[in-house]
Amino acid sequence: MRCTPALAILFSLWTLTCAAFRPGVAAWDEPQPSSGPGQSLTVPGLSHLYKLDNRLYSGGTPEGIEGLESLKKLGVATIIRVDGARPDVAAIQKLGLRIVHLPIGYDGISADQSARLVRAVQESSGPVFIHCHHGQHRGPAAAALLARAELGWSQTVANQWLLQVGTSNRYPGLYQSGCRANLPGPEELAHVKPEDLPETARVPDLVERMVEIDTLHDQLKKNLVAGRNEAAHDPTRKAQLLLEALQEASRAESMSQPNPQKKREFGQRTSETISAIEQLIKALGTEKPHPDRISDSLANIGKSCSACHAAMRD
Repeated sequence: MRCTPALAILFSLWTLTCAAFRPGVAAWDEPQPSSGPGQSLTVPGLSHLYKLDNRLYSGGTPEGIEGLESLKKLGVATIIRVDGARPDVAAIQKLGLRIVHLPIGYDGISADQSARLVRAVQESSGPVFIHCHHGQHRGPAAAALLARAELGWSQTVANQWLLQVGTSNRYPGLYQSGCRANLPGPEELAHVKPEDLPETARVPDLVERMVEIDTLHDQLKKNLVAGRNEAAHDPTRKAQLLLEALQEASRAESMSQPNPQKKREFGQRTSETISAIEQLIKALGTEKPHPDRISDSLANIGKSCSACHAAMRD
């Protein structure tokens, strides 16, 4: 696909407006990132990286070995992952780092998981890096909880932190858990056993599939903005991979979901997203891709993903 100047401008504008449709990014009527208690850092291989204290960092998923090596250089000893994707345990341990996998939902952090998070930090031999996929919602909420428990942050400062990093107000459970919920006491912490701090937690297959779909969606938008046409950055190829991943998730959930109502709802919502992706592939496949059709298809994908995410995430 050849990217004309007009098309490149359109795609750049799309990345600024897609936040209104996509979960995980603050929309116009939501809190915007601002100054706050966290120190923003620019480090290779790490996105949305913030230093809350010499003992605590927050951010997005490390990008391969580069990201892990950057954490090592920062002095991080323990990585705590709070989304559903499986950590690369071998790569992490090869650098001498510890990994603890404690997934949480967008609805908030349970009392048991709160105790495990605090215990994991207390047992760390050095600074801790806590992250989710994008580093804007679940990760910062867990970091707020830990900052209150271990750094002495007040509820007000914890709330300022979530506003600073752009945690969406569509997830009130995260604000409640991070800023206002009771902190685990000595008795709760004493009940945390070594097996409660696993390197890889068991999560539903659908969670992992949704993480893959979310990643492909991000890559597709980046490829369109870049306007490259080599194989590794071909937006048509990336859109096809996204389509296949969503179709596979739909088939798997249809076979494993025992609740008929949820099965129907998931099938309907994924069908709408699949249709939008197919329209995008069709638009990209023309000899002269029309910017409006591509923009409309991307918007429809974003809206469908947002609606499905809001209805099915928990």
